[in-house]
Amino acid sequence: MSRILIVHHDSVQRHFLSSLLQHQGWEIVVSADAEDACRVLQGEGSIDVMVIDLRLPGVSGWEFCRMLRRGYQARFANIPILCLSSSLSTMEGERVTAFLGGQAFLPLPLDPASLTQSLVQILEGKTLLAPFRVQVIGEETEWLTSLSRMFQRNGWSVGESQGVPEPCWQEAGDSPDLIVGHHPFAGCWSLDWVADFKGHAPNAKIFVVTDDPNPELALESLQYGADEFIREPVDPKYLDELLVKAERTRVGNLFSGEWSTSSALSKPGDEEFKKFLHEFDEVVILTDGEGKIVDLNPQGCRQLSWSGSELCGHSLVMLEPSVPLDWWSSNQNGHGSREACFRTRGGSTLKVMVTTYPVCWSEGVRFVLVAKNVQELSELRMEVQRMQEQVRQFQEIESIGNLAGGIAHDVNNILTAIQGHASLLTYKDSSDAATQKPAEVIRQAAHRGQELTAQLLGAARRGKERRTSINVHDAIDEVLALLSGDRTKSIQIMKALVARDPWIGVNARQLHQVLLNLMVNACDAMPNGGTLQISTDSFRPHDPAYSQNSSFHDSPYLEIIVKDSGCGISAELAETVFEPFFTTKPPSRGSGMGLAIVKEIVESYGGHISLSSEPHKGSAFHLYFPQHPSPPSSLIHLPTLLKKPHPRVLVVDDEHLVADTTVEMLRHLECETCVAYSGEEALTCYQGHAHEIDVVLLDLTMTTMSGENCFRTLQTINPSLKVVFSSGGEVPYSVQQLCDEGLAGFVQKPFDVEDLSLALTQACVPDREGQQYALSGCSPGTKEDV
Repeated sequence: MSRILIVHHDSVQRHFLSSLLQHQGWEIVVSADAEDACRVLQGEGSIDVMVIDLRLPGVSGWEFCRMLRRGYQARFANIPILCLSSSLSTMEGERVTAFLGGQAFLPLPLDPASLTQSLVQILEGKTLLAPFRVQVIGEETEWLTSLSRMFQRNGWSVGESQGVPEPCWQEAGDSPDLIVGHHPFAGCWSLDWVADFKGHAPNAKIFVVTDDPNPELALESLQYGADEFIREPVDPKYLDELLVKAERTRVGNLFSGEWSTSSALSKPGDEEFKKFLHEFDEVVILTDGEGKIVDLNPQGCRQLSWSGSELCGHSLVMLEPSVPLDWWSSNQNGHGSREACFRTRGGSTLKVMVTTYPVCWSEGVRFVLVAKNVQELSELRMEVQRMQEQVRQFQEIESIGNLAGGIAHDVNNILTAIQGHASLLTYKDSSDAATQKPAEVIRQAAHRGQELTAQLLGAARRGKERRTSINVHDAIDEVLALLSGDRTKSIQIMKALVARDPWIGVNARQLHQVLLNLMVNACDAMPNGGTLQISTDSFRPHDPAYSQNSSFHDSPYLEIIVKDSGCGISAELAETVFEPFFTTKPPSRGSGMGLAIVKEIVESYGGHISLSSEPHKGSAFHLYFPQHPSPPSSLIHLPTLLKKPHPRVLVVDDEHLVADTTVEMLRHLECETCVAYSGEEALTCYQGHAHEIDVVLLDLTMTTMSGENCFRTLQTINPSLKVVFSSGGEVPYSVQQLCDEGLAGFVQKPFDVEDLSLALTQACVPDREGQQYALSGCSPGTKEDV
């Protein structure tokens, strides 16, 4: 005998349904609410079918169905469910039931024959409803599988696709109810797929999921027709809540047509209806047919500072003095929208966009007014515009950075020829003072050009960010030397560099950037002259004000203070100076990125930065860097250079000037050389003379075949071949990883004879046969370990 559980809040309906079904020979169990139904399920005997009214008190039938399907207990998850409702039409009720994982729906009042027939078919295992269909689109199999399992637990039909599927579901009734797409996916970078799906399945909800940080993507996806925009990582619980909210909102939008006079919403104070309205995030007001307020949801109470009891029974005029006198009669047959000004309890006004929905109840027409805060909408539009402007500025900065990086690369190639030939003059004519002095001037000028290109690469963030032990006092002197000129003519510079151990572990270029930025800002704050003070000291965060900051460690720090006697800034502005694009300078003089970059650099090394300032009394920036052990005082000497045997070097560079200069320097070092002006030419040359080549000096950036691709190809020919990269620009992280794959060394352009000698010597000791190669023609010298 089949056992059927009827869950209905009305005792008369329970009696009617149980009597009707008992005549069919079934065992009937009844419950008044979800809590009682759970006790029945936990008792003895299994349940074959559940008949659930969606309007249960307490835990609603909607929530009860979801609880069962979401694994309240595994043994109850597959019990067939037939849903009942007097508030929904057959079509909408079937959609809601499918969403809840049910098998059948019947509207109230019931046709006894339909109920009996539906239960017979369910017990026979027949499917009466098309399942709630979900299409999941994404590139990663693991992501697709995880999301599909979550949806399948709801009793939904799930289709997976790693690209836009063929629209085989265009026929009526076959289109998906929900589409979740991870953007972008294979072969699809445009959001056109959203509009295409919306055209084929206009009633489907479309959720766009992405890990793209572009702030414009959210607005663009909504413009294409998406219903929700979600950033990774996706919290399944959050996604589930969005789905429920979307479906509840969709059902709620049926006020004007689907909530008929046969609805069981028999009075304005109906608790379930009020509970539904109270879930809205906007202000919601319920009025009777004459415009008297019946209810105000919690969000309305918060925004208007009125309580529901203060407004209930009063005319809407109390809340909206300028309301049109005929607003209710003009909205009898359909919803309309208008701008309005609501009066808050404190007397201020709240500008809103009001949409009115008529609801037909047994007592007559009622109105639901949904009011959206116009100020919030305006602020949202302004926020979108602000984010668009930030994106535009970031793109401009990125373009400038790319241009700077390209210029630095080309200039370094030119400087390689200048510096290389200057070093050759130094070594070849060492006894000729008339030659030596001009050659040294050329080398110094080339070295200065190298420093400038290093700054360009730093601005482009394309330089080698190598962390070393840096003497802060030396760095301060170097930056002050750069500042000398018109900018500091009327400014007195005072130094108090008293730190006993002024070493920190940072990148030298980035430290220069931080100090230069702060000092330039200090000078700009004193257009009529003043005092710039730079001081250092050792610091340990024993002070309670610092020890409460968990980001400070109980270890020694070096404190750097850059203080000026300029105009200063207010406490309000001091809180925002480190935000991107904040600046007090005119648009032509400041981008607003300087202090944001300074803060980012300082914190990237485990440091801290703070500002103390008062208007008209100047400003002081305090920087704290973890102290670093000082490097050993001894210098690393180049290996003893034996005269023979000399490595045989293949030079590969698509800049003829650089390649020819490098060959001249190698000949001075008494190396045998051959040259190739492209990656393809290098491969051909090596394949024909592999036994004659010991080292390949390979340019990283070439036009046709990149240095990285050429290196990998050479490795397939001879895995033990020694390759040294050279570059005038950035060194990508992928190239740094090649050291583990056999890369023998790197030399930064511009380089001279000594740099080249050091790089090749380190690459060739020891060689593949245990023999030590040596480079002659270059006197043993020293290089500081940087």
